[in-house]
Amino acid sequence: MNYSKESNYAGTTKSRFNKLLKGLLIFLIVLLIGLIGCGIAYYKLIYSKNGIQTLLGYAFNYLEDNIDDYNSITSTFSIEMEIQSNDNSKKEWFNMFKELDLSGNFGIDCQEKIMSLDFETDFDNKDLIDGNVYVENDKGYIYLNELYSKYIEVDLSNNNQVFVQDNYKNIILSLVSVFNKSLKEEYLTKEKVELDSKKVMKSTLNLTGNNYQQFMTAMVNLLVNDEKFMESYCNITGMTVEDAKNSLNKKIDDKHGGYKFTLYTKGISFVQLDAVIDSNKLVIKQKDNKYSYEFYDNEERVFEGNVTVNKDRDKNTYLVSYYDNREDYGIEAIASGKVNLNGKVEKKEINNSIYYDELNYIDILGIYSKIMSNEGLVKILELVSSNWMNSFIN
Repeated sequence: MNYSKESNYAGTTKSRFNKLLKGLLIFLIVLLIGLIGCGIAYYKLIYSKNGIQTLLGYAFNYLEDNIDDYNSITSTFSIEMEIQSNDNSKKEWFNMFKELDLSGNFGIDCQEKIMSLDFETDFDNKDLIDGNVYVENDKGYIYLNELYSKYIEVDLSNNNQVFVQDNYKNIILSLVSVFNKSLKEEYLTKEKVELDSKKVMKSTLNLTGNNYQQFMTAMVNLLVNDEKFMESYCNITGMTVEDAKNSLNKKIDDKHGGYKFTLYTKGISFVQLDAVIDSNKLVIKQKDNKYSYEFYDNEERVFEGNVTVNKDRDKNTYLVSYYDNREDYGIEAIASGKVNLNGKVEKKEINNSIYYDELNYIDILGIYSKIMSNEGLVKILELVSSNWMNSFIN
């Protein structure tokens, strides 16, 4: 491939909610783009008060209508990448990724309470290491074909709650309901503007300044009094109700720049989406099946790139380019995969597993010996240690 440039516990709990909220916003951005790409709701964009409001409505309706339909999800994936840099000291390190290929399949079944990740890796067209990461009930297991003949068991506390669908259902439905109740018409605007010499419709959802404070206050007050949300949120995070409420209430006093989403459309066609979160800004543009993106931090363009999506019956293929302006390196990757809803997740044979704490000296020595006899692993370890030493010295 040729690359071209185109605090404490309280602090931890607060961070969890920040991640949850940001995760929802990022998910909605991806879902909105998916809706646009499929052509859903295009015709309504012309007539609606605000294009973002319409697309949010479709996104929320989709979540509510489909949340009970799926007990399991399976997927296949493969990734190849190449990294290029003008820094000669990093070229050997980056070249490693050109020789590294990853593929596999993933599945989670909430009814059977199992999760499985099979993976295969090749280095320089030779087998590197294959294996499986497996979760069943409250235990996790790791199997590495080339290194050890048994599954190695590890404990996963509170893991059962991960498989309880009602937890996710309650959280998603509560967030959708609370979001809608907290959203005011004054946060939404729509106007005709000119963008890149084109006359387009600009739809904006503005949750900055006073809007952010009012919106967040309304959301938090509703969430802390929503028993189903609080119970499910605490089940998944392992927090107490009191800690969760304290964490949520602190969001009201956060010094945060807020969120602002701007959608540009021309007729029934998507032109551009700008997503501003605090001091960061993500700009996404579309042309046919190709999306370009730029990420800014305080007006500085930190990274940029393109994503081209090709779909067929067997799999979707994504051609991804990324350029880091700060570190001056670029990545090109080919990723492919397919997601199946209600797909079957195979149970693994774990009766002969060994607990990680029970590995003895002979077991560990055998694993070390197999690592040192694997040419690919040795080469990668040498490159990693060399790059780490160079970073430490410099």
